[in-house]
Amino acid sequence: MSLPSSRNTTYVAADPVLSNDLNAIQDTIIAGKHGDMEIAIAGGAATAATALISSAGVWQFTGAGEVVIIPINLPVGKRIKLINHRFNRAGSGSMTMRFMSVAVGASTNINTVSDAATTGWQAVNSAVLATVLATGVRYILEVSGNNAVNRYSHAVITFDHP
Repeated sequence: MSLPSSRNTTYVAADPVLSNDLNAIQDTIIAGKHGDMEIAIAGGAATAATALISSAGVWQFTGAGEVVIIPINLPVGKRIKLINHRFNRAGSGSMTMRFMSVAVGASTNINTVSDAATTGWQAVNSAVLATVLATGVRYILEVSGNNAVNRYSHAVITFDHP
C-alpha cells in the first residue's frame, strides 16, 4: 500500500526524509485538491486533408476513408481517465475514434470506440483508461467518419494528476 491509503515509510527520529516520500506527499495533495478535471477539445482543433468543417467548428466528412487528427495538449504527467466523444452518425457507415500515442517512428492505439448502429447526436465513452502522459510522446484522437453526412463535434477528456 502507499499514500493516500497508508504510509510509504515509517520514520524514527533523525531519519532522513526520502525524496520518493516527499514526491508522493505532493502528488497526494495535488490530487486531493484538484480531483478529476475535464477539458473539452473541439473538433475544430483537428487537421484533415479532405474533410470539411462547418461554421460551428464541427467536422463534416465528405466520404469514406477520411480521417481527422485532434491533438491532445495536456502536460506530461497528467493521467487520462476517460474520453467522451460527441458525434452525429447521420447516415450509413461507422464513426471510429482512436486514442493514440505517437512517438518517433511509431504510433500505438490505446483505445478504440466505434459506432455503426445508432443515428443522431451521440455521447459515447471510451473504456476506463489510466494513461499517464509521458515525455517525448504526442497523444492524439484519430477520427474517421466513413460517410458524407457523419459529423464529429468534440471530445471531453477526464484527467487527473496521479
